[in-house]
Amino acid sequence: MKKNIYLLIIFIISLLFSAFLWDFINFKNVNNLTYGGEYYLKDYNSINEIIRFITFLIIPLVTFLISFLYYYSNKTYKLTEIIKIDFLRPQSSNNLNFLFYLILLVLFIQFFTLDFEKLNGPLDIFHEGLWLTPSSNFLFTGNFWTSSFIERGLFGNFYPLILWEIFDKNSIGLSRFSNLLLLFSCKILLLVLAKQITLGTNFTEDKKLLFFFFLAILFTSLTGYMETESFVKRSPLFLLFFNIFLFSLSKKNQVSLIHFFIGLFSVISFLWYIDIGAYLNVLIFLIIIFFTLRQNFKIVFSIIAGILVGWITFYYSIPPNEFFHFISNTMTIYLTIDQIHGIIYPTPFFSGDTRATRALIFLVLAGIFVIYVNLIKGFKFSNINKIFFIFLYAGSILNFKTGLSASDAGHIKTAMGPTLLIIYTSFLYFVFNLIDSKKNLTFFKKFIKNKTFAAFCGVLILFVIILNKDLIKIKNIVTAPKSIDSLINYNNEVYLKSENSEYKDLINYYNKLVSKEDCIQILTDEVALPFLMKKKTCTKFITMFISGPDIIQKEFIKELITNKPKILLLKTDIFKFHAPKEKMKLVHKYVSDNYTFHSKFKNWTFVVLNEES
Repeated sequence: MKKNIYLLIIFIISLLFSAFLWDFINFKNVNNLTYGGEYYLKDYNSINEIIRFITFLIIPLVTFLISFLYYYSNKTYKLTEIIKIDFLRPQSSNNLNFLFYLILLVLFIQFFTLDFEKLNGPLDIFHEGLWLTPSSNFLFTGNFWTSSFIERGLFGNFYPLILWEIFDKNSIGLSRFSNLLLLFSCKILLLVLAKQITLGTNFTEDKKLLFFFFLAILFTSLTGYMETESFVKRSPLFLLFFNIFLFSLSKKNQVSLIHFFIGLFSVISFLWYIDIGAYLNVLIFLIIIFFTLRQNFKIVFSIIAGILVGWITFYYSIPPNEFFHFISNTMTIYLTIDQIHGIIYPTPFFSGDTRATRALIFLVLAGIFVIYVNLIKGFKFSNINKIFFIFLYAGSILNFKTGLSASDAGHIKTAMGPTLLIIYTSFLYFVFNLIDSKKNLTFFKKFIKNKTFAAFCGVLILFVIILNKDLIKIKNIVTAPKSIDSLINYNNEVYLKSENSEYKDLINYYNKLVSKEDCIQILTDEVALPFLMKKKTCTKFITMFISGPDIIQKEFIKELITNKPKILLLKTDIFKFHAPKEKMKLVHKYVSDNYTFHSKFKNWTFVVLNEES
């Protein structure tokens, strides 16, 4: 008991010390920026965020590791033992499979109880435009990277195309239905992951079922259909990767298709979302190192083969010009995105920002759990689970880069998804251990053994929790096909209501101005306008918010010179979220030199190309 108290005291002191050091890490900004957000305004070096973050994690984790090894040296494994451990995949039982399919059924019921017909709220002219207009550009040009500057990723900016092509209809409703399908896939993948983790526990059959039941509820609660939870529409590939990796750990040291698939994620992830591409490629590199240390060279060969085949196939499947723009586009985003929308991460504890502090504490606690899982002898996790949680924690750290750079509430919450998987698993594990150790919890143990009563209560809890305590929603299942059809076939004008109603008049006016033009160009961040007007953009730069860096502005100007759009939408008075003129000095100077005032329609200002230009 004393040892645990000492460990707790040492941990708290090291945690506070790392928080105290946070503001002292402050390297001067050496970049000569002519654009930017908070980093630019405060002359802040983005490298500070990474060094502060790593320091905050390393100090308490290393301190805990050393202290734990000192106090419990006789109960821990050595590092070499952890690397060389044997992998034996536990078999699933019929009862566990039945419970899995039961929960899966409830998830399907939950999906079809959504009132799809009412998902026709006002269009988010900026955010939804980020995938509507690029997808529309592709339909006009047949190109991806040369038609739109892809700041998210190929899938992230073009995913509506899949259902548009299937249904032969370019509707906002189909785009929103695509979002729901992606969120639904998150729930399924989280359920599968919960089952795989449960299989890796050494509990008795009854406890394993109960462990999976609660873990499934906790995991699937991390995604919701309003995209306000930790796993969102960009998360399925991340979850799929970890499901495949966890499954692959049971395979022998041989050339295998499953490890080949892991290698394929190298290119697939870059084509999904650019940041997830970076995270997963680092993870793949760490996985290769791990299997190399284990001397599992056939597995390493399989992964590397997947990497090479994936990239070679991608290179030869698209035009060279597209591949060049893919590389250029991706590198530009990596080099500039932090400065474009970077928000300085609040100082833990001392800033008063509880969400930001809680996120960092959870990351440290997750790290402690992973250390404990792998070091302590007799832990009721299989070797597969132990290694899996090492890589899941590495993925948690990498994924938190999303919240570290853009440290608003939404990005932090999204970045915490993988960390919460570890936190929920560790919490549930220790609860079950507590039940084992308390003799007075006989009622709970009897509840587990009474399978009929437990199953009845379980189904009831599932419906109440997963259906958000609104069982009346079940009636929506009957009308779901009609509701989905209505959503898909809504006219796009349905989404231009309330605060967006003035855009109808703008579209009519703007279409008259460019009736003889085959493209339009806007210098505001009302990104969905080209899609709504059913025209392609004259340049690939559709989002002014990310077009501030000089390297992007210069390329933007080159395309303006080449394509010579006659009319530009220069300014908006109604749309508050837009890049200030100071952020795009080079572009606005070019426009000022080559365009003159044309007209002002309500809240929008247009300019026309000078004849001599």
